[in-house]
Amino acid sequence: MENLILLLLVDGLLAAGLLLAAGLFLASKREIARVALRRRRGDEALAQSLDQLRKELEALRAGAAELDRRLRELPVSAAPEAEMDPVRRSQVLRMHRRGERPEQIAAVLGLPRGEVDLLLKLQRISNAA
Repeated sequence: MENLILLLLVDGLLAAGLLLAAGLFLASKREIARVALRRRRGDEALAQSLDQLRKELEALRAGAAELDRRLRELPVSAAPEAEMDPVRRSQVLRMHRRGERPEQIAAVLGLPRGEVDLLLKLQRISNAA
């Protein structure tokens, strides 16, 4: 009798273990399916974002091409002037040392007033250092 009870107990434990394993297997399958669904949704959202970024990039490229075209159409005189050459720089500094005002220096040398002011300011900073 004890053997029968022991055998039934072992069989019962085996059955419970099998049921538990089957339950864990099914729960794992459900979780895997949920994760796969979330991943697919994420992939779709990422694809939509990527498409939107591609459209924006194309719009930016078109805008840049338009700006480039407009820049090439500008007259040559509208292009920024090259930086001041060393001879003019020394003329500006020499005239300033003689006491001439920046607007006079700009007029005599044919330079923009802002450029003369900037050069004199840089010279003051350089001397202070």
